[in-house]
Amino acid sequence: MNKNISTAFSKLILFALCFCSLLSCKKAFDLQPEDALEASQTYRNVYDADAAILGIYGKFVGLADKYVLLNELRGDLLDVTPNANAYLKQLGTQTVTSDNPYADPKPFYEVILNCNDAL
Repeated sequence: MNKNISTAFSKLILFALCFCSLLSCKKAFDLQPEDALEASQTYRNVYDADAAILGIYGKFVGLADKYVLLNELRGDLLDVTPNANAYLKQLGTQTVTSDNPYADPKPFYEVILNCNDAL
């Protein structure tokens, strides 16, 4: 009889814990993003859209030097001098390594992502 009471009591405790855990997690699934805006928070007027476009232009201007170097050095329209750093020499000889900052595609994809967000 003592075993029946202890198993019934342990089942009751387990059921109560499961029930309480389900009720306590209600707000855990209603998280708001902290690093992104919701659709209702973006582009309230034309000035917000203009600011977004200007931000994209700013990121695009930062890519200008990489864009010119990547195209012109690889296309033999420019040549490196003896004073050039090792990364530029890698571009000129077509032996680019993964740590070369000029060959990092991340800034290009950031501009593409920002353009998609603006659309």
